[in-house]
Amino acid sequence: MATLVCRVQFLDDTDPFNSTNFPEPTRPPLYTFREDIPLINQLAGIHRLLKAPHKVGPPPPPPPPGFHNHHQFLF
Repeated sequence: MATLVCRVQFLDDTDPFNSTNFPEPTRPPLYTFREDIPLINQLAGIHRLLKAPHKVGPPPPPPPPGFHNHHQFLF
């Protein structure tokens, strides 16, 4: 079983205009990714480790075909 050890952290962008909210750790914790487990199955463990305030869920749906307002949907 091959593993990859990385430092992980998140950016709390729930309120991007609040400049006093800096929840990122000063030294990101280590997380060991396992090569034999799909990454999607490891995300919940990373979320718990970081105590991130964001909810883990599916990504938002893509814009409808022919929709060209690039300022509204930035991926």
